[in-house]
Amino acid sequence: MRNRLIITTAHQLGNQIMQYALWSYLRQGGEDVSLYIQNEVLSKTFHKDAVNDPRALVRFLVRHQGFFRFCNLAFWKVTGRPKHDYIQCLNYRIIPFPNWDSYTFFREFYTGGGLDLAFPAQEDARNSALIAEMESCNSVSLHVRRGDYIKSVYWRSALGDICDLPYYAEAIAKVRSLLPDPKFYVFSDDPEWVRSNLVLDNAVYVTWNTGDRSFRDMELMSHCRANIVANSTFSLCGALMNVHENPIRIAPVKWQNTIRDRQKDKFLTPDWITIDNKKPQVSILCDEALSDREIRQLRKQRYTDFEVIGPSTVPGDPRFHAGTPAGRHRYRYEAQDRQAFRSPGHLSDWIAAIYQKELG
Repeated sequence: MRNRLIITTAHQLGNQIMQYALWSYLRQGGEDVSLYIQNEVLSKTFHKDAVNDPRALVRFLVRHQGFFRFCNLAFWKVTGRPKHDYIQCLNYRIIPFPNWDSYTFFREFYTGGGLDLAFPAQEDARNSALIAEMESCNSVSLHVRRGDYIKSVYWRSALGDICDLPYYAEAIAKVRSLLPDPKFYVFSDDPEWVRSNLVLDNAVYVTWNTGDRSFRDMELMSHCRANIVANSTFSLCGALMNVHENPIRIAPVKWQNTIRDRQKDKFLTPDWITIDNKKPQVSILCDEALSDREIRQLRKQRYTDFEVIGPSTVPGDPRFHAGTPAGRHRYRYEAQDRQAFRSPGHLSDWIAAIYQKELG
């Protein structure tokens, strides 16, 4: 018997749209699937009736999934046997965002009418006028997300510094090579950074859709003929919900600061243009060959977005090489570090300390 699926997320609008789309797609495909969105903003934005599954068991499993994970881990530590998934024993499987294998169905599903999401009627004359303007020119949305990505140690480690100045410069150059006389519409929580760092003649900075009205920025993005997105589901959804038949959409290759980053393959179809922004956060510099034990300690680090520059190589792990360091931060590995790296949290603590110092 197949597991009954529970699609859930506790994040903001972009993630909730992606999960709602997944729920709709699987349900229409005949799957037994429930939806449970915490921190509900999707229904409020699109003026929909509540879509969450009302069953008490679904609510219980979602709200207490942390407890079940603890039980799974305890079972493994006590017995040494593979982790026991108690939720699956009840014939359910919880899918938080972005844990589904692929969301590449979204664009075709949305444009084909399978996704019943429509922005409510405009009430702001500035937005209405801007939509008309976007439709009449070679409009390009440019989303720059910095605020929470660089002002929080956690998010800086996980998602920050990815869509940086070189990424936007290359994306802008690509758009200019494809569209004559493009006009840029900037959506950012740090417009001053954009003004200071990017050369954009005659750009429009959209700054008035704030608070509960911030979803209007996503709607405006969807009316542009080209979209330059950040590693953010907010601008991703704006591009996926684009009203034009063949829009130009540009995105980064790297979305998360982890060796296990697969978001590009999950989100993007081959018609997207991608900018190769892959580079590790940390370069660990080693003058001497590492022992097998030291290599194991490095590979067990919880923070995995690093490369090791030195004479040691590991088959199947390209992070260990003798090339030029590309990391944003450099860690000089010395003999005394052998003890420190016995802790799998050493590198994550080291990078967090750097960000904490930068943030003051």
